[in-house]
Amino acid sequence: MSTNPNTDPNILQKLTTKEELSGFFNWALEGLRRLLKRGRFSDNKTIEEIRIKYTRSSDPVKAFLKDKIKFDAEAYITKEKLYQAFIAYCNEFKLSKLSKKGFIRMLMKHEPNLKTIQRVVKGVRTRCWLGLAMGDCTPCTHNHVEPVVSTCTKKNSKEKNGICTKDEKVGFRVQSVQLGSTLEDYKDAVKR
Repeated sequence: MSTNPNTDPNILQKLTTKEELSGFFNWALEGLRRLLKRGRFSDNKTIEEIRIKYTRSSDPVKAFLKDKIKFDAEAYITKEKLYQAFIAYCNEFKLSKLSKKGFIRMLMKHEPNLKTIQRVVKGVRTRCWLGLAMGDCTPCTHNHVEPVVSTCTKKNSKEKNGICTKDEKVGFRVQSVQLGSTLEDYKDAVKR
């Protein structure tokens, strides 16, 4: 027997009266009519949609990486911009947010080989993740080339000169390389 004062010890007897059972039956018939008219149940989420929702809820960093991030060895994104994109993702899907420290810990769990580099972004030397870009980004096609040389903070790493992405305006010195140039064109321009 429950000690909760809001519990009705006679609820089973009250719900199984002739009048209540008739009401339940009518309610079930209304539902059956809607089902037959629609031809399907109203909650028609697929197994895949349910799995995605579960994955997002249980590991929002993993879901964020899968849904929003493009892995590209030559791309980079500022650490702050990536974290803010993660927060926006959590808001969009009503997921619990992690602190910056927690986000970085989970990010490194899923992508242990990520490298940290420094780039000049909007005139300020900024810490960035090498190899990541927002999924809707493409390599920069601005008429600028020479990346500001920086070094990776990891020991014994070999850093490649990166290309800025369209929503990351990175500190480049203008050279004579045409719009849409490749990384090789950038390297040739730097040698000139």
